[in-house]
Amino acid sequence: MDAEMPEEFYLQATNILPPDGPPGPQGGRPRVPNRTVLAVLWYVLVAGVRWKDVPRAFGGSGRTAHRRLQYWQKLGLFGSLHQLCLDALRRAGKLSADTVILDSFQVRAHGGGELTGPNPTDRRKKGSKHTVLVDERGTPLVIVTCGSHVSDHCQILPTVLAFLRIRGKPGAPKTRPKKLYADRGYDSAAARAILRRLGIKAVIAQRNGAWQRTGRGAVGGGAHHQLAEGYATYAASVRSSRHDAARVERARRDCYVLPSPRVMRKPVVPKNTGSVIAS
Repeated sequence: MDAEMPEEFYLQATNILPPDGPPGPQGGRPRVPNRTVLAVLWYVLVAGVRWKDVPRAFGGSGRTAHRRLQYWQKLGLFGSLHQLCLDALRRAGKLSADTVILDSFQVRAHGGGELTGPNPTDRRKKGSKHTVLVDERGTPLVIVTCGSHVSDHCQILPTVLAFLRIRGKPGAPKTRPKKLYADRGYDSAAARAILRRLGIKAVIAQRNGAWQRTGRGAVGGGAHHQLAEGYATYAASVRSSRHDAARVERARRDCYVLPSPRVMRKPVVPKNTGSVIAS
C-alpha cells in the first residue's frame, strides 16, 4: 500500500474528526491541521517507522500526531478511525479477513483495576488478558480485554461477535470471517459448536494432541506476534497503573497504531500446527 494517504480516506475522516480550530485569542503558532496529522498517522502505519522518525516534510512531527491521536481517543473517535482504516485496506485488496487467527497476551497490573484478575501463570499476580483477532496479514481486527484468570476459550465468542462491519467493496459489508485458527488453549466443544452455528469453520489444535508452536508466521503465531509488538511495548508504562477501562482503551489504540510492517507482508500460509480439529 502507498505510504501517501488517499484523498478519499481524508474526505471520509473529515465527517468524524472535529474541525480545525482557529488560532487562540492571543495568537501564536497555528494548530497543525487534521490533514497533516492523518497523513503522518498513515505514513507511520504503512512505513513502519517510529514516531520520532517521521520526516519533517510532512509539516508536523510524529509526537504531535501521537498527541492528537490521544485527544481523538478521549473524544471516543478512535473506533471510527479504525473502521475507516479497515475499509480502506479492504478497498485496496490488502485485507484478508476471510481467514483469521486468534491468540492472547497477558500484561501485569500491579495497581489492579476493573479488567484484571489473578494470573495463574504468574503466581496469581494481578493482570489483564488481551485477546486479539488478526487477518492473514497480521492486521488487527478486534481486541477484547478481560482479567488474566479468564480461560482462553471463553473469549472466542466475545471476540468474534465484536467483528466490525468492514466495507470498502460493493455489496454487503464483511461481518464474519469464514475460517478461524487458534491454538489448543481455545479447544472447546461448546466454542466449536457456536462457531459452526455462526458459519465459521474452526481449526483449533486439540489439548490432547501433538503440539508444537512453529513460531512467527505460523497459524496462531500471527496474532501473538502482533500483541507482542504492541502490548509488550506498552506494558512497561502501565506496570504500576490500574487497568481500568480508560487505560485499556489507550492500550488498544497504541496496539492498533503501532508501526507494524506485517500489514505489508504477504498472507500467512497455514502450517502444520499439530493435531487439529476442523469443524
